[in-house]
Amino acid sequence: MDMETALEFVAGSDQQGQRLDAALAAFFPSLGLRGRRRIWKERQVLVDGLARSPAFRLRGGERIHLALLCPVDAFSVYGADPPRLIARREALFFFYKPRGLHTVSLAGGSKPSLAGLLDRLTPDASARFRLLTRLDLETSGIVIAAGDEDAARLWRQRENAGSIEKSYLALLEGGLESEQVARNALDLTKTRRTRVLDADGPALRHTRIRPLACFQASGAPGLPGCPDGARLTLALCCIAKGARHQIRAHAAHIGHPLAGDVLYGARSGSSFLLHHCRIQWPGEQAACLPPWLASLPAAVHDALLANVPFSCAWNESAPA
Repeated sequence: MDMETALEFVAGSDQQGQRLDAALAAFFPSLGLRGRRRIWKERQVLVDGLARSPAFRLRGGERIHLALLCPVDAFSVYGADPPRLIARREALFFFYKPRGLHTVSLAGGSKPSLAGLLDRLTPDASARFRLLTRLDLETSGIVIAAGDEDAARLWRQRENAGSIEKSYLALLEGGLESEQVARNALDLTKTRRTRVLDADGPALRHTRIRPLACFQASGAPGLPGCPDGARLTLALCCIAKGARHQIRAHAAHIGHPLAGDVLYGARSGSSFLLHHCRIQWPGEQAACLPPWLASLPAAVHDALLANVPFSCAWNESAPA
């Protein structure tokens, strides 16, 4: 749910004596307790003009006002790397999502999301967007949306048939010397961390990880999670139908977690670099390169362009 800059409600008589955080469930029935608590982190909550805590008890008939603490415009925040439409194939739209932008708004959150900006990113007023893919907050790159139900249905059919390939660029810890395929099944029951199981999973959930170039972090200043002198690998990770944190979990399982991805075993760091750079389906493709490539040594950038079989200009869509 994308919440407006300011919202106002009147508490009903049936909310007499209720805690304020519990009473908000009547106004946001889709929010759980965590979502309602998040409101206080991003909004000023006023009751009859006075700031109140989640535990405040209502008397009924009071006016509840929610206002953003600091209104945010996603386009001004991302400056030279804003979200944008990079390609369109009939009723399929391919958008670029920068790092740090949510694909969809968190429950109860008010921070910008790509989903909330789609209507501003395309002039097609007739499109009724249905997101077909999502990316983590720190993952950049291509997000696909269908402009109508028929396009969404056809895409799902192709995806389930294994005729779509999604390629990601990832910066891994250590020197990966040869291509590996992680076939292990994934346990998605934990919301924070995906667990890799011993048994093989379905082919649609396999991850092929191919090293493109190995280098020392001293040649790449400013990269997150990369202490000076650390050995790193720029890799191409290919999947068919991704699961939550699939590439992060599989990369860690083969002994090369994403650099800086401490949730999955990286030695240090607070962020990681993962970018959805290309998507291919029968007779078509769309692609874009991440801006952080400019921070890598020139030889690494050249190795990428020499070894990845797609043609694409900097942050622009590839020709069909």
